[in-house]
Amino acid sequence: SIEPYWPAYKAARAKEDAALELIVKSSFTNKLAQFDFRRDSLFRGSRDIVTACCEHFNLEKKEAALRLKIVFDHYGNISVLPYGEETASIHNLCEELETNYASDLASVGIVDWVTELKAANADFKDIRSSRFTETANKNNDKMKDVRIDPIQVRTIG
Repeated sequence: SIEPYWPAYKAARAKEDAALELIVKSSFTNKLAQFDFRRDSLFRGSRDIVTACCEHFNLEKKEAALRLKIVFDHYGNISVLPYGEETASIHNLCEELETNYASDLASVGIVDWVTELKAANADFKDIRSSRFTETANKNNDKMKDVRIDPIQVRTIG
């Protein structure tokens, strides 16, 4: 007497099984944290060099560092921001420094730091994009949505 209902039951059960096996963890999580740590280290390192150069004995380097410090202070501690905001802020900081403060960067000697920070930020952005793609391709069915009432199974058949 259940034969007419069996196909609908099997289909509903398959959806429940898929929802139970929902994988929420990403294979990119650890890599993302490593890439974020690298760009945080580069940001803090470049900021710390600028801060140290504000006490430089060479007046030209000191003045360049003081100008750069104003920019770094404006952006604040970027490394504590959420991923999306941090990525945008680092991009904006690097653009600002390379566009309007190129001679000051050269004077203080952190052109290569900013270049590395910019590259690390681009790498982070790429790996984060890969995680979004992975998440979009996962089964996102929720048990509440796929589970149907046993009464409905009888009416489906």
